[in-house]
Amino acid sequence: MNDKTFYSPYQFIPVTGRLRQPAADPANGSWETREVPKETWQDIAAGQTRVRHDGWGSDTLSGRLLCRLTTVTPTLVGAERKPANDGVPIIANYRLKGELAIPGSSLRGAIGSVAEALSQSAMRVLKQRAFSVRKSMRHSLKAIGILRRQPDGHWRLLPLAMTGLPTRYNSDPPEIQVHQKWKRVFPGSPPLGECVSAYFGNYLDPDDDPARFDCFQEAESPQFVYSSMALDQRLTETRIGSPYEIGENDAFRLSGQFALRRQLSDVVADPAGLSGGVMRGVAYVLGRRSDHDLMPKKRHEWFVPYADDWEERLAKARPDGQSTLRVRPDTIATFERIAAERDAANKEDTPRDYRRPFLPKGYRSRHPIRADGRGGFLHSGDLVYFDVDNSGQEVTEISFSAIWRDSIGGHLYGSFSRTATPDVLPWHRRDPDDDRRPGRDALTPAECLFGVVDELPRVRRVVDTARNLASRVRFSDAHGLTAPVLFYPEDQPLPYLRQLQSPKPPSPAMYFRTRNDGAVNKHSLDLTTQVPNGRKHYLPHPPNDALNGRPWETRKLAGVAPDDMARVLRDYIQQGGHYGNPLADRQELWFHVDFDNLSQAELDLLCTAIDPNTSRLSPENAPDFHHRLGWGRPL
Repeated sequence: MNDKTFYSPYQFIPVTGRLRQPAADPANGSWETREVPKETWQDIAAGQTRVRHDGWGSDTLSGRLLCRLTTVTPTLVGAERKPANDGVPIIANYRLKGELAIPGSSLRGAIGSVAEALSQSAMRVLKQRAFSVRKSMRHSLKAIGILRRQPDGHWRLLPLAMTGLPTRYNSDPPEIQVHQKWKRVFPGSPPLGECVSAYFGNYLDPDDDPARFDCFQEAESPQFVYSSMALDQRLTETRIGSPYEIGENDAFRLSGQFALRRQLSDVVADPAGLSGGVMRGVAYVLGRRSDHDLMPKKRHEWFVPYADDWEERLAKARPDGQSTLRVRPDTIATFERIAAERDAANKEDTPRDYRRPFLPKGYRSRHPIRADGRGGFLHSGDLVYFDVDNSGQEVTEISFSAIWRDSIGGHLYGSFSRTATPDVLPWHRRDPDDDRRPGRDALTPAECLFGVVDELPRVRRVVDTARNLASRVRFSDAHGLTAPVLFYPEDQPLPYLRQLQSPKPPSPAMYFRTRNDGAVNKHSLDLTTQVPNGRKHYLPHPPNDALNGRPWETRKLAGVAPDDMARVLRDYIQQGGHYGNPLADRQELWFHVDFDNLSQAELDLLCTAIDPNTSRLSPENAPDFHHRLGWGRPL
């Protein structure tokens, strides 16, 4: 593979909700489209269709298909994880009565996903999601404050300091220029030094250890820090909003179009040892020395000024007499939604000092908001980054870091609905309190075959009213007439297998497009107007892949120095790495599929999904179709 070659991990089959078939009248063209046939739930529940389980219809087909399966590549279907001596888990193969086998559930998933695509049926497995993307540095948040929850449940924020100040474009010497909204956030023209945070500590210097400080959380561990170097005379005399030119040996240094305060070297927890005037502040910590192997680029923490009389002065300078700013309810809702999404994808996404598992008894865990409204990732007293509207009166965005996440407009169900109709979405009923759930009343062909489970709104789960349908096809496990064999000899050490990876949604350049088939990047993605490419179906690796034609083995641990092996192994395990011995290629296994009350069209769909090469519509010279176990979800 050369550097200019890109192999897509999968292809997309458009989701249209319409079938394309040979025209009944050739004079009208060689192809025509029609709506996917559906069965209404009302007719199914009343027993007025063939989609039933209480008897066999005289005009339907029931029976058994006997199928032979041949492994084209080594195949691993795991049954359990077993720990190895070095901590890397071993994935044990699925077995049937002690013999290597492939479970019927895996076969059902692989064949079911093909049947859905062939018949343009609903995607039976598609989680409703809204997305977020990594915020760009250009739009990073530049201020830190303390969140406080009021007795009435509303949130307010005490602004403390900005982390960077914009400079006048192309001025010489560089001149700090503060936007009007920040003058309103920090009213009363306080000294510039009290409105700008500074770096402190250096993880690369064993004698200068910032990890001795906790991240300030007002409600749990209000630990203040102090510095005499923060009292720079020029910063004390200059007021926020006043002209400030940056010169040599200045308290600021330039980083792009922003001025950052230079590092402080005397931040301490006890001011007794400091001479002269002392400034009080708090520490903003998102990692520790013990985490340095996981965060090798981490260097410093933030010293955030917080003068003793800071709140009193802000309250006097504001017309409403309050030191805090109002936080919009939608700002909190957006943060909690993104945090829940990230928590579901990666439990490690919440900053380490906000999880703080080492706190004593009474620590309040962070988790998504429950159905009753309790819980949440935000706690009163948290130190957070924030932004405000142009009036400087309301907080419009909060985050655990300067470049955490940007919310994407729209949601996945809406995007697919605009591509076709709501009937391509998983079976669900309408939620009168959520317009993102339009509801469905009829089942598509693959749903009638493989069954559905009603996705009820989580607060209204009533079993008696659930619209569930059992499958009319049943898959057995696949097993050999003779015992199948493993790929690696049992006396050979097992290899490290590659982690199962794919581009993570939304990955706009891969998953989405504009209506006129234009490209989309992460900062232009908007699901209120753009549409998904379709159902993904994974493609095999090219035959010239390295590792002697064994692309399932990893190169990550090859040639690692002994001193680095523990760290590399830990990363490998955290990312899903494991040992395994797959079923060898060219192994023959047999399974059967029982079916009841199918129409001829349904049986044709089932047979074609099992072996698309037998379809009368398959081109004669097309390459053989190969099923791929796993990875059956459409997005």
